[in-house]
Amino acid sequence: MSQQPAAPAAAAPAKSRKTLFIAVAALVVLGGGGGAYWKFFASPADPTVAEAQSKEPPAIINFDPFVVNLSDSGNPRFLRVTLGLVVEGEEHAKEFSENAVVRTKVRSSLIELLSQQQATHDATM
Repeated sequence: MSQQPAAPAAAAPAKSRKTLFIAVAALVVLGGGGGAYWKFFASPADPTVAEAQSKEPPAIINFDPFVVNLSDSGNPRFLRVTLGLVVEGEEHAKEFSENAVVRTKVRSSLIELLSQQQATHDATM
């Protein structure tokens, strides 16, 4: 009797899990960034002021890479992500980069949000 080695059946699910994990991580990061922007730089109620602000070209605030442990039980997993936050105008970007308290609060909120996620989290909620 000849024994043939079994084909690696787990290769396809591992790739789809990795793709799903990357998609979920991207959605979480974008949602967290949008939430942070909304909380700290929400547009005013006056439409004329909002219209004047919207004419400025957007600016990008880059964060240092995040490395967080995920809340998976069993095998420890981590997530490494680089994040750029888009804000309206250089004035907001300058205000954000000069205010260490706001920067720290946003970074802390993002780390807390990302560390609560699981690698097997389904993005189709």
